[in-house]
Amino acid sequence: MEGFSVSGGGFNGGWTEPSQEVRTTYGLCDNLTKTVGKHIISAGVNLQHQFAEELTQYPTTPIVGFNGQYTGNGLADFLLGYMQSYTQGAGEIASVSGWQPGFYGQDQYRMRPNLSITAGLRWEPNLAPGVAGGRGAAYVPGQQSTLFANAPLGLVFPGDKGISKGLMPNTYGYWEPRVGVAWQTQALPNTSFRAGFGLFAQPLQYSMYNHTADISPFSPTFGLFGGSNTPLSLSDPWSQNAGTNFQSPFPPFAPFKPPSDAPFSPPFTIPAVFAQNFHLGITESWNASVEHGFEQNLAVRLAYVGSESYHQSDIIDQNPGVFANADARSNPNFFQILTNFSNGTASYNSLQAGVEKHLNKGLQFQSNFTWSKTLDTATSGNISFGNNALPNPFNLGYNRGISGENVPFIWVSNLVYTSPGLSGRNQVLRQALGGWELS
Repeated sequence: MEGFSVSGGGFNGGWTEPSQEVRTTYGLCDNLTKTVGKHIISAGVNLQHQFAEELTQYPTTPIVGFNGQYTGNGLADFLLGYMQSYTQGAGEIASVSGWQPGFYGQDQYRMRPNLSITAGLRWEPNLAPGVAGGRGAAYVPGQQSTLFANAPLGLVFPGDKGISKGLMPNTYGYWEPRVGVAWQTQALPNTSFRAGFGLFAQPLQYSMYNHTADISPFSPTFGLFGGSNTPLSLSDPWSQNAGTNFQSPFPPFAPFKPPSDAPFSPPFTIPAVFAQNFHLGITESWNASVEHGFEQNLAVRLAYVGSESYHQSDIIDQNPGVFANADARSNPNFFQILTNFSNGTASYNSLQAGVEKHLNKGLQFQSNFTWSKTLDTATSGNISFGNNALPNPFNLGYNRGISGENVPFIWVSNLVYTSPGLSGRNQVLRQALGGWELS
């Protein structure tokens, strides 16, 4: 069947209301370094501020669809007013801001002329940002909201017991040690060995808050569908929706402050909430390399680089349909409950080889080759980029495999050659043939 959708009076289903999205990030960094004998000691702090704001009225202008379900032709359904789908919402208005601090200390110890060891420690607590107006929610099975008495059981809001204004708990246990060693053996004066290990926390991406405000009672979005033989009324689609008492719930449009007795019309989808045990992602990274220098400013390098990441963000539907009937969900008050969890994993292993020639006689070049493999649970765990919930919410390992970001072979090379300037030649030859550069 042929079909098309109409949005804002046009025949283009991809058209939406104009929107404005503002994101700013700035930071402060201070570092102190002191040399004490064979030690170079440094300590510092960095402070990053993020601010994200969305001002969009999508989808306050209704999106209507005619898919040919009733006549077999989408255009014929449109001309007869046989509407199959109708989507309308109160707009997406959200403002999120917060600080992310980091503290670190490091000691670089030159144990011997040919041996140095570097050790450091970093601490980065996760301070959840503030969500303006409390425009967001959490899903806690069995808990009843005291802020909005009509909210379905399990849907709770900032100010309810245990729910912070950042929609996730603050977490503090991000102690990240780093250690590295560099050694040059006396038997091979032109060869050096290096190795390192470190833990690294992944800063919170504020874009993960994009859809947290798209929820009743702040910004409800409704999707109405015609029956198998009964289309929606084109002139009054709400007259067939008992959940809104057979009338349009709009206006008001966002932003507005809902009253404590605001109505809810279950079942509906929860488009984005955070698990209440959410943690920042952590990556363990390690490497070992050997480098050897030759005459004529030439050096070669061979290295193994690997990492293992955990607490990676992934999206799990906490209210999935059962295998026999996708509409039979464990909580009948909701459709999907799309939740940002932090239980994904990823791994990276690579063999890296390179050759580098510093500038000598007008020639310099680099060539680096990487052979690697990347595995993960979810290539993107950010719900802002679409409904990318894991396909099997009952088995986290089901989706672990080759990452969508896996690029097994990478070869990058560059070369610059400058021809002689012909300084001993006449001016015509110098200008015509001397000093050319090839890159």
